[in-house]
Amino acid sequence: AIPIAVLLVIFFYVNIAMTLSIIIVFVHQGLPIGTIFAFTMAVTATSIPELLIMKKAVKLRLLIIYMAVLLGLIIITGYLVNMAKLY
Repeated sequence: AIPIAVLLVIFFYVNIAMTLSIIIVFVHQGLPIGTIFAFTMAVTATSIPELLIMKKAVKLRLLIIYMAVLLGLIIITGYLVNMAKLY
């Protein structure tokens, strides 16, 4: 569920304040905290508006490397939080 949550967030046109209600629903539905944490981090870092702004500043190759590293680390963090059983 973590990779799916992280990859689908790229297509959201929202910021972190707007996703608060979504996060509350996820918590009430019993979604693991690591998945919610990964979703929250990915919303702030990888939305399309953020990528369009960054594309004006960096080359496409660097943007792809940035996205791969960032999404990989977010996914790993989600799994580590789920394995820690913090809930």
